[in-house]
Amino acid sequence: MSQQMKIKISYLVITMNKSLFPTDDNYIKTLLTNEGFLPSAYMGTGDESSTLRSIHEKYLNVDYEWATKMLCGFRKLNLSEAEVIYITTLSLSGVIEKKGDFYTFDKMEKSHLPELDPYYVELISKFGSSTFRR
Repeated sequence: MSQQMKIKISYLVITMNKSLFPTDDNYIKTLLTNEGFLPSAYMGTGDESSTLRSIHEKYLNVDYEWATKMLCGFRKLNLSEAEVIYITTLSLSGVIEKKGDFYTFDKMEKSHLPELDPYYVELISKFGSSTFRR
């Protein structure tokens, strides 16, 4: 009997402070859970859209329909698990997170949190600084 693969949906939420120069450490911040991970959930009986909406509504005070979301990554984690990563970039001020906190790379390095997976760092660098620029 074959085992069904679990699908993990991860949500890479980035804020950009466009009043700063792109090389400033505070220009890009990433939302992490209190444990230091990207917000995520396993896809259950719903589809990926409803799972992503659930993650979004759990962590953000921003209307789900307002945020532009884009598929930015997919990888097989092990024999029974795959991960799909979506990204959204918000240029908002004020407190927009319900849970977790926004971290710069510098703040991540100085915190007690686990090191951010290099795959996510690559996605932030690739998609966070170019794809959503307006």
